[in-house]
Amino acid sequence: MSDRLTSTVELRSAAPPAGDVAVFNGSDHDVRLFNLGNSWGDDAWSFELGGAAVRRRPQSYTRNVPSARTIAPDATERFSFDFGDGTWEADAAEGKPVAVYHAPPTPEAKELGIFTGPLRSS
Repeated sequence: MSDRLTSTVELRSAAPPAGDVAVFNGSDHDVRLFNLGNSWGDDAWSFELGGAAVRRRPQSYTRNVPSARTIAPDATERFSFDFGDGTWEADAAEGKPVAVYHAPPTPEAKELGIFTGPLRSS
């Protein structure tokens, strides 16, 4: 199915990189992806930048529950990121980031009908 799901990185700022990952659903059915801000989404989303993997910094969650976003057929959803906000391990990374989404097939992913990936931005 990932050939029907595409993503691009739209930068608002280059130093440090900030912007949106735009995910387009070209399939004929809804697709669900984990949101950032919980352990499931923070583990699923990462970036490649300057040859290095950029992941979310470990966090203590006040309330850690899986949340997801549904992308309807022929629709686009944007997932915002900002490497300068302190939540990403992106020290001194430069260049245009490549977004990577890959959610492990956990019981929560199965229960919520989550697309597990992989998905890479162009």
